[in-house]
Formats: sequence, C-alpha cells, structure tokens
Amino acid sequence: MGFKCPPLKMSDLEAGIDHWKWKDDFHNGFYAKLKGIHGVDGKRMFGPEWWADMREHLDAWKATRNPPPGIKIDEEARKRFSKLRKAWQLANGLSGIAGRSASWDVCGRFFDIAAEIKPVKNGSAVFPSKLCHFCAPHIYPVVDGEMMGGCQNYREFWECARRRWQATPKDEREKMEGELRKRIKKSGTRLVPGYPFACKIIELCHIGEYKKGA
Repeated sequence: MGFKCPPLKMSDLEAGIDHWKWKDDFHNGFYAKLKGIHGVDGKRMFGPEWWADMREHLDAWKATRNPPPGIKIDEEARKRFSKLRKAWQLANGLSGIAGRSASWDVCGRFFDIAAEIKPVKNGSAVFPSKLCHFCAPHIYPVVDGEMMGGCQNYREFWECARRRWQATPKDEREKMEGELRKRIKKSGTRLVPGYPFACKIIELCHIGEYKKGA
C-alpha cells in the first residue's frame, strides 16, 4: 500500500463526533430498525419486500442518486438477490471487521456484487458501501469520497481500516467505545444488541481526520 494505516486516535473520534450531522444516537435507532427489516437470521433479506425497504433507506442516504444512463437500480438488484444472499451468508458468518477471521477474499464478494447494482465509471464506493453496511453493519464501514483518506478504492480503505483498528491499543479502543456508548446513552435511546462499534468508530475517526485537515 502506498499510504499509511496508523492507529486510530481518540482526538479524531472526538472531532468526528463534533462534526456528526445526523441523529445524536449515532444510528442506534436505525440499526434497530434494520433488524426488523432483515428478519430473524436474515430470513426476510434479498426478496422484493425487503428490497423495497432497503431502497427507501438508500434513497434517504442519497446512495441512489444519478445512476448511469440505462441502469434501473431496482431491476439490477432483483437480478442479484440469489448471488447477494450466498455472498452475504459467507461474509456474515465471519467475526466482523474487528475480528481475526474477516478477510477481503470473503467480504469482498458481497461488496463486488452490490457494486454491480449501480455501476459507475469513477468506481465510487458510496452506493455499495451503504448497501453493504445496511446488510452487515459490523463488517462494512460507510464511506464517501471525503473519507477515503488517499485510498484508491473500497478494498484499500477496508483493509487499511482493519489494520488501523488492530494497530490501536486495546485500552484505547475500549476508551473509544466507552465514549461512544456514553454519547448514545445521552441521546436517550437503549443500545441495540450488536451495535457495530468498530465500524462506527472507524467512520467517526475518518470524519474527524477529514474535518481537522479541511
């Protein structure tokens, strides 16, 4: 890699929190909603009704804007339900971006299929990273162009983010998680089981780095 993947820093997390412009529960309520959309053990996923719910949220997160000419996102998604399910089952069985068992060889399959739904010439990861995050929040951090940190594509970003998490001392990671827990509690919402702390901390640190450097 031609760029550095340094440990995450509390100061960047705090800067990211300060610049967070969405609900002050840091998507805790949204993750709870996703559990209902996906159904128990993901049984509702990758079907027409499930996709209608996903499309609504992808639209709200501005992931579906400006599709390439001739591309109908709903049709492209429906054609890939079976492939998406198989790839998701493989990736979702791993321990998440923070775990030792995660690898791009497995997790990348689901991302690549998601990217086929809205193919873009510049290789933007906005749509596939958001769809993947909705389906497996503990594996795929959300990105936009501002947060790539010099990475040329999402694979580089994902692998660097994973290395950064692993390079961050355990006590520092625990402090970061504690700070985020405190902020979520302050919002008055009950923490959803399985909240994706690693991916959210990575996202917030990248926001903080970008805003501090802007």
